[in-house]
Amino acid sequence: MILGARLIHIGSFGTAMPITDAWSAEGELYLKADRGTLSWQDLVAPHNEHRVAFTRLLDLALLAGNGQWDNRLQCVAGAALHAAIGALLSWVAWRLGGRRIGLTAAGLAVVVFALPYSMNDLYGFNSQYDFVVFFGILTIALAGLSRPLRPAWWAGLLAGFCGLFTAGSGVLAAAALGAVALLGWATGTWRARETVIHLAASVLMLGVGIALTVTVPGHAVLRAHTAGEFLRSFVKAAALMHPHMSAVVAVVIWLPLLLVLRERLRRGAERPGLGLLVVGLGVWLALQAAAVS
Repeated sequence: MILGARLIHIGSFGTAMPITDAWSAEGELYLKADRGTLSWQDLVAPHNEHRVAFTRLLDLALLAGNGQWDNRLQCVAGAALHAAIGALLSWVAWRLGGRRIGLTAAGLAVVVFALPYSMNDLYGFNSQYDFVVFFGILTIALAGLSRPLRPAWWAGLLAGFCGLFTAGSGVLAAAALGAVALLGWATGTWRARETVIHLAASVLMLGVGIALTVTVPGHAVLRAHTAGEFLRSFVKAAALMHPHMSAVVAVVIWLPLLLVLRERLRRGAERPGLGLLVVGLGVWLALQAAAVS
C-alpha cells in the first residue's frame, strides 16, 4: 500500500527531468563515470552539508541499468526504499512486541508512509533522506538493543557508520544510540560494562561524524540566530511543519513518547526492547527536528 500510493503520486505528478540542484549534484558525477575518471573521493565528496554516497551509488546503478538519466526512475527506487522502511519498522515492532503490536505498527506505517510528501516524492535525488531513516532505524534497533560485541550489535554499528554517508543528520543516530544506552543502564537492562561499551561506540561514531561535518558559509543566514528563533523553528519541526497551532500539534504528537518514557522508567527491565526502541527513535526524531531548526 505504501509503495502503491507513492507510485500513484509519482505517476500523476512526476517528471523525467532532473530538478533543481540535481543538475549540478548528479550531472558532473555521470560525466566522470562516462569518462572513466570517477573515484571513491567523488562518491563521498560533500554536497552542501551532506555526504550523499549511498544516493550517488544508487543513482549510478540506475543510470547504468536504464541507459539514461531519469528522475522518475529514481523516484520509484526512492518509493521502494520508503516502503521498505515502513516494513522494517513493522517487522521490528512484531519481533519485540508480538503480533498485536506488529499489526498496529504496520497500520500506522501505512497511514504515515503512504501520505504524499510533495518534493520528497517527486525529487529523485532526495533518496538521501530515506537512507538517513533506514540506517538510523537499523542503528537503534540493532546496536541499541543488542548486547555489545554480538553480531547484531556489530551490524548496527555498521549501519550507523553507513548513515554518516547519507545526509548531514545521519550522525544523529549515534547520539540516539548513546541515549538508549543510558536509559538501558538506568532501568537495569544493561550492566555498567555493557553501558560503557555502548557509550564508547556512540562517542566514536559521533566523533567520526563530526569530523566529516561540512560547513557552507552561504547557508549561515538560514540558521536560527536567537533562542526564540530556534524555539519557534523547533516547535514547527516537531509538529511536522504543521502551519497552524504548531505547539498544540507538537504536544499531541510527542505526548505518547513521554508516556512510554515514563512507563519505561517505572517498569525497569521488564520487556525492555520495545520501550527502548520507541524512546530511541523518539530521541532521534527530536534531534532531527533540532537539526533543521
